[in-house]
Amino acid sequence: MNILVVSDEYPPIMGGISSFSFGLVKGLQQTGHQLRVVTAFGPPGRHLENGIGVIRSSRLHKWRLLREPPFLLAVFLAAVKQRPDVIFCTKLSRGGVMCWLLHQLFRIPYVLLIHGSELTNHSAHPLLGRIVRKLINDAQWIVTNSRFTVDLVTKHVGPGLNPTVIHPPLDSEAFNLHPDTRDLDERFGLRGKRVLLTVGHLVERKGHLEVIKALDAIKDRYPDLVYVIAGGAGTIRPSLEELAANLGLSQRVIFTGFVERQDLEKLYARTEIFVMPSRIAGDDVEGFGIAYQEANLYGKPVIGGNSGGVSEAVIDGETGILVEPQDIAQIIGALTALLDDATLRRKLGEAGRQRVLNDLSIKGQVQKLEHVLQESCRNGKTNPLPELAERSPDGPNRWRRSLSSKH
Repeated sequence: MNILVVSDEYPPIMGGISSFSFGLVKGLQQTGHQLRVVTAFGPPGRHLENGIGVIRSSRLHKWRLLREPPFLLAVFLAAVKQRPDVIFCTKLSRGGVMCWLLHQLFRIPYVLLIHGSELTNHSAHPLLGRIVRKLINDAQWIVTNSRFTVDLVTKHVGPGLNPTVIHPPLDSEAFNLHPDTRDLDERFGLRGKRVLLTVGHLVERKGHLEVIKALDAIKDRYPDLVYVIAGGAGTIRPSLEELAANLGLSQRVIFTGFVERQDLEKLYARTEIFVMPSRIAGDDVEGFGIAYQEANLYGKPVIGGNSGGVSEAVIDGETGILVEPQDIAQIIGALTALLDDATLRRKLGEAGRQRVLNDLSIKGQVQKLEHVLQESCRNGKTNPLPELAERSPDGPNRWRRSLSSKH
């Protein structure tokens, strides 16, 4: 198949959607399909990354309305040049609007990946809700990250769509599972410390605030315990820093900001317990939670909030512990149970690792996506696209070297 991937969040952006998108793209590449990815972040221009053609549009403008046109134009031009059999949109956002427009103009079938929060965030809005429902209803196929998100689609859009559930896959071979963490210890003052870790955007639903409160309750019992918060995006860092300062925890709550992939691997290897008691915060919801799987891959036990699709990411009592996300006593209980019992930590962490390797591998999840895309091509009808000369600052054959055969 000739597949155009529209990915609003894609590496080097850190986060679950970015990792999810990259895992699926890599899996499709490994099966021999012709791929091109259009994304909005990273150095503008055309790149060959891991054997995959990636177009990165410019986002140099200060105002958001001026940042979006380059991305949308890049999607449109890529579709006209590549003439894809199907478009795979990894997030229902501005890219989804362009996929819908291409479908209207050229009848190119598109497949939408729904994560959950885009439904809860927009469905109640009179105009945005109508747009979201239109994009979903006109898609050739809907994919979700969890059964919980399937229920959200039914609730906000209606029955009868029958989405396919594809859990975020992990490419275990892409991770350095035994990195040297000495430089990390020096930079963040982790030498001799026991480490709790949360990875993700600094937003209310991730549960950072509750973890800081739990740490305050057990700080004397575990004097060498620190809490590392990894992630740069989001709005609540000032309030978290203020809370930590008020509780006398400024030296024990460590904010890394955005971290590169190599440092993220070191953090997972260095941590003792991954804790992210996610909850539903207004319209914001955790549709699955790929960070739990990443921590499990490193053999680490995880603590998750019993909300949204987290119960599908964390198997309670098997790969981790689920808690009521705003119940500080439950978070404290889960933390102390794991901190006091090395055998339990190893048991849950190893079970989580085996689940990632056996049930959440790229091969298994991408087989489902491949079926979805093939059926979408079979059922969709594509109108002829206009001719558009292929131009590249690096020469006319830049793409033909890596995208030479149509499967």
